[in-house]
Amino acid sequence: MTSSAIPPRCTQSPTRLLCLTALLLAIASSGCAVVSRGIPVPQDLVTTTTIPGFENIRYTIGVNEHGLAEEFLGAIKLGRIKSADVNLLAISGGGADGAFGAGLLSGWTDQGSRPQFQVVTGVSTGALTAPFAFLGSAYDDQLREAYTTLHNDDIFHLRNIFGILWGDSLALTGPLYNTVSAFIDEAVLKAIAAEHNKGRRLFVMTTNLDAQRRVIWNMGAIANSGRDDALRLFRKIIIASTSIPVAFPPQYIEVEADGSAYTEMHVDGGVMGQVFLHLPKAVNSSGSVQEKPIKVYVIRNAKVVGSYSAMTPLIIPIMLRTLKSLTTTQGIGNLYEIYQQTKEAGAEFRLAYVPDNFKTDHHDMFEPTAMKAMFDRAYEMAVTGYPWQRRPPEEF
Repeated sequence: MTSSAIPPRCTQSPTRLLCLTALLLAIASSGCAVVSRGIPVPQDLVTTTTIPGFENIRYTIGVNEHGLAEEFLGAIKLGRIKSADVNLLAISGGGADGAFGAGLLSGWTDQGSRPQFQVVTGVSTGALTAPFAFLGSAYDDQLREAYTTLHNDDIFHLRNIFGILWGDSLALTGPLYNTVSAFIDEAVLKAIAAEHNKGRRLFVMTTNLDAQRRVIWNMGAIANSGRDDALRLFRKIIIASTSIPVAFPPQYIEVEADGSAYTEMHVDGGVMGQVFLHLPKAVNSSGSVQEKPIKVYVIRNAKVVGSYSAMTPLIIPIMLRTLKSLTTTQGIGNLYEIYQQTKEAGAEFRLAYVPDNFKTDHHDMFEPTAMKAMFDRAYEMAVTGYPWQRRPPEEF
């Protein structure tokens, strides 16, 4: 189906792909064949899966998150040995509005006070930004290119009607794989591995849709594995974290459990959380961190208040508005979770977000003109000294 076949009202939405969701609902119980995905992990084995050939590269919340806490604690302790303070960065989802975070980081570089981050986390579009934020200011050009020049055609193309009826998504993301591959190559992988070996950590979150669990991937450990398939897995995790369910196809991860091969279905990390951090309370014990401050920076690639829109009394606009409201509220809740973590650990909280008066509604999901405007706005705010907020909004 081409974009000209989409009803005009749908083309005016920034999430126009979801306008076709009703087609899937109409055939949900029709008994049609589905995409082949391999054998799903049986329920009694979902907490025991491993990635063949890789060790200690992921943590599942509710299963083994104690290992993730140890990773954070280790990175912070090493950071304290090497630096006067320790800086952590969490980058949220937000689709094309990821241009805000990219512009902020670039402007922060030119302002002259951007620190090196001991830990960087990313979700959804934040997963695309996180590797370059982790590697530092030398990669600002890649951020600028990614968030000011890409168009829909660089990310996805719509399936035809038959692909939609018997597929796992409304669009295909072959273009996204090519785009991610162009930005994340062997040189980037080696650079991330080198920083991982220095004790710094890079994490990306996906959603295991079968198990309805958050999975946190240690991207530096993947890069440092030395395996020939490390780059392929690294790219796959980035794409999985950005794969909006229904709109984009899931990523199927090959795993093993109890000696047998299975596949897990992974989608956008934003399904389970818009932004994340795992700052353990232990950093505030035994004098391990008190002498030097921990600063937690959170970049929210979205506004912190809802925007007014007189609703059309039709199913699809109501559905889209509802989904947007849910993710906005979820995202604010995530900010408070991180804020509480910083308070309990004696850390300092810093928040940046898209200005309330900035127009973010544009016709296409990825529109270079609109993305460049947001990039430039964030850049200007940062280069003149961004007014980081010390707590989440009290009203939203």
